[in-house]
Amino acid sequence: MNYLDLIKGEIRKVLGHEVNFSVDIPGELEHGDVTSNFCLVAAKVMGMSPQQVFDLVRQRLIDGDLKIVCDK
Repeated sequence: MNYLDLIKGEIRKVLGHEVNFSVDIPGELEHGDVTSNFCLVAAKVMGMSPQQVFDLVRQRLIDGDLKIVCDK
């Protein structure tokens, strides 16, 4: 299991829905360490806005509920 699989697994725990999304390494390093479409994909399934999905996952990262390092 690589770290991209770990990230996907942890995000799936928060979403609580079966959602097919991608987690990739961006082509340009200035775009960050990883890129994902989970907010857009999960928003439709969860009946939320992409921003609400992001806020949910971000808060779980900050609270330490997930095994992914996040700068606060």
